[in-house]
Amino acid sequence: MSVESGVGWLSGVLETFDWQWTNGHVRKEHPEYDLLPSEYFKRQVYGSFWFEKRGIDAALKEFPNNLMWETDYPHPTSQYPSPNSSAVHPAEYADAALENVPEETVRKVLQDTPARIYGVRL
Repeated sequence: MSVESGVGWLSGVLETFDWQWTNGHVRKEHPEYDLLPSEYFKRQVYGSFWFEKRGIDAALKEFPNNLMWETDYPHPTSQYPSPNSSAVHPAEYADAALENVPEETVRKVLQDTPARIYGVRL
């Protein structure tokens, strides 16, 4: 689980990892690894976002089962408005960030994936 790292970078990095994996013929040296790096990510890695505006749509489209929204409260970088912060209220951010995302993905990001990961019964 990667927290406080955002998700906008995932698509590019995983594309690079897959390309390097394939181009470098890593499977010849390590036949025990049967998946591409992006496939391992989809199988067992999770990420979260809390302030991003760019890149999250692509990440959510590509990894709808692996991403969660966080507020990061009470850290100084949290998505919580205060006199010292330019952050908007968390609900306003979530509404804006997820307005063009399919409802099924929104439900995963806000509820289903965190509940599954952390063993919360709904």
